[in-house]
Amino acid sequence: KFFVLGVKHTDGIDATLDPDVRPENAYSMRGHSVGGFGSVTTNKVIASVASDLFGLYAQAFPKYGSEKKGLPTNTYLTTTTGGKIMTHSELQQVEFVPLMDPNTWNMGNPLVGLQDGGIVFQHTDAESPEALWGSIPAWAKHFLLEHKIRFYGVDTIRIARESCKADESLIQRFQGIVLLGVFLRVTPYREQAGMSEEDLFRRVEEPLRQYFGKKGEAVLRENLQAVKKGYSEVVEVTRPLMEKTDPGELARGKAEWEQKGKDVNAFFI
Repeated sequence: KFFVLGVKHTDGIDATLDPDVRPENAYSMRGHSVGGFGSVTTNKVIASVASDLFGLYAQAFPKYGSEKKGLPTNTYLTTTTGGKIMTHSELQQVEFVPLMDPNTWNMGNPLVGLQDGGIVFQHTDAESPEALWGSIPAWAKHFLLEHKIRFYGVDTIRIARESCKADESLIQRFQGIVLLGVFLRVTPYREQAGMSEEDLFRRVEEPLRQYFGKKGEAVLRENLQAVKKGYSEVVEVTRPLMEKTDPGELARGKAEWEQKGKDVNAFFI
């Protein structure tokens, strides 16, 4: 007898249970980005900040090692107060899903495994929360409403261009570090630590220096500026705004969701 596991095949065995084996009090992020945006480095910086500033255990790694410029990539981050993180695998249960490329909506299903009450962040050039909400697919609107997901957005490209002046060849990679500011704003860690915003950014400078200090003081300061802008300029699509969605669109979105593939990596070659 033959069977295959974890591969789409006529002999495939479908997993009926996907247990959450993360440590107690785990908080996980699965990032969706494009190689060249600096997302792998940003993921490591966020882990360093979580560990150094908030005293958390943290694990960060990418799907494919180094970024392949222009190709889709995933990054994974888990933090916890519950001790060492013993697992090291692609995350199926997550609380935070940042989409650094809006095209991710058209490639696979980035919402797979997002827990109730979780967070989605999206890079967007939309000029208002209404426009951002209107830009995403009906099936995503259905899921976000059904599972009480918080939805945020900011223009990471604009912030990168405004912040990166010392070496304009780094503009594209600056998009990634904006996510650190967003992470610090939308997660509860700063408030739980009783840390003021002034103290937060003073202490964030040290992890940034570890990763970007070799590029010079100007580049370091510009990275910090991008983080601050991500923190202060990110906007939320509020629940009341979401609830104004046409019922017909939500019904269509529910039907689309039920037909939607549950493979988060369907877009990988």
